[in-house]
Amino acid sequence: MGTLASYLQGEWVQPSGTGTAIYDATTGAEVGTVSGAGLDLAAAFEWTRRVGGGAARGASFAQRGAWLTALGKLVHSHRDALLDVSRQGGTTRSDGKFDVDGASATLTYYGALGTRMGETRFLMDGEARPILQSKRFVAQHLQLPRRGLALHINAYNFPAWGMAEKLAVAVLAGMPVMVKPSPTTAPLAHRIVELW
Repeated sequence: MGTLASYLQGEWVQPSGTGTAIYDATTGAEVGTVSGAGLDLAAAFEWTRRVGGGAARGASFAQRGAWLTALGKLVHSHRDALLDVSRQGGTTRSDGKFDVDGASATLTYYGALGTRMGETRFLMDGEARPILQSKRFVAQHLQLPRRGLALHINAYNFPAWGMAEKLAVAVLAGMPVMVKPSPTTAPLAHRIVELW
């Protein structure tokens, strides 16, 4: 497997240095390495805010929902191969199914929710209220996507589902996402992102 690359600024980037070894929890064999050395995270954060944020905020809920549905279908269509990768992290097949199926189901659920929310890019919050005791002046609260990014630092357990459930709500809300998986189970999260 070698050193896992990071997907930053729209491309795969190899870190520098030797990194930290990842071991197959069942056999003890080294399956790869992880490292953040030499990655320009400040530039990646800025790019994610500007490019990813602009795309996410510019899309409607239905479009964001379609993205999530497509991601969920990809996970489901590669289920067996993902379960094989999951086993390297010490996961039983049963727990692996729970994790991978949970990821695809969560993404699909939020995708359907986005579709039902329609072609708008924001939500109305409450009723419009008159101000200044005039019918011509009203105020209306809106729920809009925040500028910035959602940085998710995930635990070793449920590397697929944990990543998907956090990503789904952020993307549906119009926020770009950066994910830092646990080194222990990074190969599964990495493979899913490769598929996406």
